[in-house]
Amino acid sequence: MLFSRQFNSNNYVKQFILWIVLFICVILIAGPLALHVSSALPTVKTRNIPLHLFSEERARTYFSNLTLYGSRVSNTRGDFYARSFLISQIERISSISKRHLQIEFDLQNFTDRQHNQLQNIVVRLSNPATKSKNVSCLLLTAHYDSVEFSLGGSDDGSGIVILLELLSNLVNDLTLTFSDVHLIVLFTSAEEINSQGAKEFITNHIWRSDIRYFINIDATTCNEKASLNRIIPSQLVVDYSRVSRPRANVIIEYIHKWLRLMSDYDVFTLNNSLLGYEFGFLLDGYNYHTSLDHPLMIKQGVLQDLGENLGILIRNILLGNINLQMTKNIIDTDPFIYFDILGRYLIVYRMSTSVIIEQILIILVLVIGITLILFDHIWHRKRTLTCIDSHCIYLHFKYPLIILVGLLFSIIVALTMSMFQPLSWYEFSLRWKQLHCTLFEQAYHWLFLPLIVSFIPLTHTIEIVNRLVRILIPLMVRRFSFGWSRLGNVIICSVIAVPTTVFVLGFIPILQRTKHFGRILIILLITFFIVFIIAYYRQPFSSSHPHIFYAKHMSKSMYKIETLSSDPVIVSLISQSSSITVTTYDGLALSPVLSDFSAKSGHILHNQRCLKTTKCTFDDTFNRTIAVQHIEIESMNNFSDYIIFVQHVLSYNIQVSSFPFIKFLVLNQSNIPRTETRIYVTLDSSSSLFDINIKIRRCDLIDSPFLVLFTDIMSNMVLMGKGQCQAIDDDTTLTFNK
Repeated sequence: MLFSRQFNSNNYVKQFILWIVLFICVILIAGPLALHVSSALPTVKTRNIPLHLFSEERARTYFSNLTLYGSRVSNTRGDFYARSFLISQIERISSISKRHLQIEFDLQNFTDRQHNQLQNIVVRLSNPATKSKNVSCLLLTAHYDSVEFSLGGSDDGSGIVILLELLSNLVNDLTLTFSDVHLIVLFTSAEEINSQGAKEFITNHIWRSDIRYFINIDATTCNEKASLNRIIPSQLVVDYSRVSRPRANVIIEYIHKWLRLMSDYDVFTLNNSLLGYEFGFLLDGYNYHTSLDHPLMIKQGVLQDLGENLGILIRNILLGNINLQMTKNIIDTDPFIYFDILGRYLIVYRMSTSVIIEQILIILVLVIGITLILFDHIWHRKRTLTCIDSHCIYLHFKYPLIILVGLLFSIIVALTMSMFQPLSWYEFSLRWKQLHCTLFEQAYHWLFLPLIVSFIPLTHTIEIVNRLVRILIPLMVRRFSFGWSRLGNVIICSVIAVPTTVFVLGFIPILQRTKHFGRILIILLITFFIVFIIAYYRQPFSSSHPHIFYAKHMSKSMYKIETLSSDPVIVSLISQSSSITVTTYDGLALSPVLSDFSAKSGHILHNQRCLKTTKCTFDDTFNRTIAVQHIEIESMNNFSDYIIFVQHVLSYNIQVSSFPFIKFLVLNQSNIPRTETRIYVTLDSSSSLFDINIKIRRCDLIDSPFLVLFTDIMSNMVLMGKGQCQAIDDDTTLTFNK
């Protein structure tokens, strides 16, 4: 039933102001409230609490030794020291436990493609009274390697320190017997190099067949709470919902798929090898894989939050409260849709249920909306015989353009839902859309009721959009150098604009019942376009959101020998060249940056050439020490065999290669690190011309005078690292011409 009211000019102004104030208040209250409640962190527990309880303060003490020697790139000094430190801490945790547990310790050695010696560290906790050999196991895993130039505080130092503290908690928890379920803790190596450590474990380790579930921890930047990133099968989310502060959204799982974000989780779940979870810190990943990924940047409370949640989940599994006999070949034909409400409660339902609900809601929105317009028009015509005032809803919908726009938007929303998986902010907002259309009240102040009812889904929408944007923007920034600049802006814009559109359209049926509807609608449209513009154009970079660059150093040295004798021969250097290639990853044009650097440092960049606006190469004239310093050859066995002595800088990454028909052996291959490489070469009579190639790689900042100077002068630029030690690459070719 339509209502009628008498208005005067003062009422018009008051109502207009009231609507604007209410709209602003709803946004200002809902936004901060959502972000505050969602991001609230628990109190950090001190180191003095009992050992079976998680303490972030205890966990943080591991960082100082874990990062003592800088980055932990595979097969570097930091990597070797991190191994020793982890082993010592596992032994310490085992020794202080007063319980009679069987703690097995294994070091799984393997080599990468460059024949570097790598190592997984594995611990198994069980009850010595258990006689069965095929007891189900829960696997906890994190990787201890990092990228170049990064201390890896978040990635994945956070996972390492959490697992060490959890291991101490579980060993000292008297409620856990480890009789029915054993615990395996795995610290993998070489995750940053295509997850080679995880591949080695899941392929060759003797304990792999006993594992039923796994929990992997990884991170980008620990600025906010961790969340459940991925899960297989989706049914396991029901078990996770029992923790005290669940934080998960199925959209994050699809972000990993769409952007191809890889980790050890992908290795463990390949072909349903294992079932389990991946937890991680994803928000605000601007410092991901950079020199700013420092333990001091980790927000207080985030480790406590994840540690306590994992403690609950792990104990439920170890105590037998969760069924571990789920088949590995399960097919997720009707997966679960899940999302949290402000990090306090987890909503879980089946995909089939979601589809039915959304179809019903879409039909209700269209049918009820059209029906209301028609009935209101018929009723109003019977009473007034005209439809020319603002009380007639049909007046605002009679224009073909408005009708077409409304139908077009409905079709777009419907197609989006059918083509992609249901998004929580679509689904949740549309649940309440019917309330906006069906409430007919007799006084204008009752129109505020739908706004109050919509406050909860509005708060949820704002929090989810905020979470998605803080995940996507840093990831999109890294893809500017690959031509994703326009696509990245469109994606970020859509994430903000689409739910904003849904939110605004939800208010329009209510606003149409008021005077000066046109003015209010214009203000809403202006607000929408302001949001649209802000979403499309990126904000300035700052110290916390820095420009990211990478520098690759290359040198080529040619040595040649034509005359051999029975005495040792020093090989002469024929030619040598070196260059530096700098790349930015956020669309920043390099030429002005390099010109600014040259002006400030007084160092001229010779032979500068830029293949792209974001990638430039110039000669390395910064007095960098080239790796190989001296080569000497000594003949053996009447000139059929030779020993080559290569003197070089201290390095962990030394590779020797030659033609397939040349037989050679690196005599001191196992001596890592070293300053001399001895190569034994065996020749036949047909080998008259051949090369021996020596590649030496380093990745310490102090080995590059350019990087030391550049990072000091250009403080707004932050150095990014790669998974392998390759930033400083010195190639040496020794040519034999007998």
